[in-house]
Amino acid sequence: MIHQTGYARRLTMVERLPDKALLEELGTRALAVFRGGGPGSREPLATLGDLRLYLLEREEVQQPAEGLVVAEPVLCVRRGRKLLGPEDRFVGIDDEVCTTQYLLDLYRPPEQPQPSPRHVPPMWTPSAAPEPDLLIAALENIGLPAALGLLRNVPRRPRLALIDESFEGLPDRFALTPTFRGVPRHSQSEDLPAMEPGHGTRMAATLVEALGETVELGLFKLLPEGEPFASAWLTPADLTLTLAHVIQEWKADLIMIPASNGLWGMPGYLRAVLRETQRCRGGRGVPIFCSVGDPTRNHDEPGSGPFQVLGADELASQPYVIAIASTDAAGRWYRRFNRTNSRPLNRFGPAVALSAPGDFHRLSQLDRRLADDSSLATALAAASAAVVLRSNPELSTRELLEVLRQTADVPPIVDDGAGPPSETFNSWDRDGHNFKLGAGRINALSGVLAAVDPVCASLLLTRSRPGRIPSRGVAEADPAFLCAAAWYGWSGRQTTGTLSPEAWRLLQGYLELREKLSWLLLHSRPLRDALLWLARHLVALQFAPDHELDRQGQREHGALFHRVTHALEVLRDEVATHFSKDAALLLPWLESVGSFLVGLKRPGAEFLRFLYGPRGAFTAMWLPHPALSFP
Repeated sequence: MIHQTGYARRLTMVERLPDKALLEELGTRALAVFRGGGPGSREPLATLGDLRLYLLEREEVQQPAEGLVVAEPVLCVRRGRKLLGPEDRFVGIDDEVCTTQYLLDLYRPPEQPQPSPRHVPPMWTPSAAPEPDLLIAALENIGLPAALGLLRNVPRRPRLALIDESFEGLPDRFALTPTFRGVPRHSQSEDLPAMEPGHGTRMAATLVEALGETVELGLFKLLPEGEPFASAWLTPADLTLTLAHVIQEWKADLIMIPASNGLWGMPGYLRAVLRETQRCRGGRGVPIFCSVGDPTRNHDEPGSGPFQVLGADELASQPYVIAIASTDAAGRWYRRFNRTNSRPLNRFGPAVALSAPGDFHRLSQLDRRLADDSSLATALAAASAAVVLRSNPELSTRELLEVLRQTADVPPIVDDGAGPPSETFNSWDRDGHNFKLGAGRINALSGVLAAVDPVCASLLLTRSRPGRIPSRGVAEADPAFLCAAAWYGWSGRQTTGTLSPEAWRLLQGYLELREKLSWLLLHSRPLRDALLWLARHLVALQFAPDHELDRQGQREHGALFHRVTHALEVLRDEVATHFSKDAALLLPWLESVGSFLVGLKRPGAEFLRFLYGPRGAFTAMWLPHPALSFP
């Protein structure tokens, strides 16, 4: 078998063609997207912001219409290794799969189509291998339980929509009812045998186990009742209408699509809706997490090895989604190992944003059935993002992604498998991106700390790249983590009895403003530079040998104090110059801080004692159990 290791892709059309009934029902229909108006008095199937989505006959959209954004056939001719003819046999990485030609014009189904056999592939189980861990192991590796511990008194519950193909075997105790919001059609009801829990059921169980009742979970399926398997011919239209519904009507805060198939392509109406999703949620956009997919579903040329590259027109390659790859327990690109080879379970490309654990884990919510792959990784990434949004719901999609990227864990080894493409695309570019792992493995605890507290965000940015990959004890994974966790715990515990009245008031003002200050840190390079210089110095001081550090503040340490005042001056200048809308909120507090520091008798020594003294903000004894019992 030939193994493809380069930057290439081939697509083979293995999906069976629509039957006669479906082609007669939808063969002449187009999904049309209008901005503002629409065709007469017709009711749209769905709306999203200013967009209106209609299912129209092709004659209704042949002429230019006012407000029409795009109209393309629901069942269109696809490029690739064709079932309908020898021409245009393959589609590469930069070729579009969907065309604007109606499938009905090229294909006439036989009067008595032969049904294709249904086959549900069994879950792969490693032979002669240790029994997989329970999912809690993966949750602890990314700090998700600790992050939830930080927020146990936060009442906000973000709404997370899970869009998937099948939800068979969904436990009644979940009290969740999947709904279909795709293209209306007459389904071909069949008597189906009892089936194992579906792919969507496993993902729902993962989210329930990871988040419990801290989010409001909604399930949306991509096929109507009676259809056992989603058709790649219709999935793009079904996904388009479902996305519009879950955002406009269900009011989702974030969306998870743990599926990817090169045959879906990217028709114009789906691209238009994806673009509009980033104008919703009050202009902040709705984050959409999707999996990179399994290369065995890449529909490769028969006789060749799998192509691991994402196509440019696939869902995971769109700039409006966050593509997630999977890692093993050590943070490396995930592979399945057996006695003969190590098969990649990922695809790669420039659009991969982040990665998350994807090796085999048992789901206690489903009687310990197994889950793995980039679908599981996407569920864990979406769960982490939901926790970060719960901590700071004002984050936009781009800001949320930046927080997750800055706080991700970067492994020392990207890919050390024995199979393809282990020797390629393992480097990191100057922006901290890798084709296989994106920005690194997601870390929910560091994401929450950085999203709500600028001091924590600055300290966490001092972690090495690459560095140690946390396993279980995330809060002790790095010296900067210890400092950030200690500061977060210390600042939330102080009372008028532990600080002077003026210092306590300033700290309370900081706690009220820190989400806004964290937002400024994301948008101001000068502020980030000033705080990072200070954070690097403080982390180095904290973990210097004891005899080198004057914990009692006997020396003046004036240079350290001047760096603190410099950071405050940069913040004041940035607010006054570039973020004037926040001036009324921030400048009074900054003036109070400045006055307080000027009034100190020995500011450098007092600042040092404040940080490192017996009751100081960075003193390790103030960190109780790894971040789990913070207020």
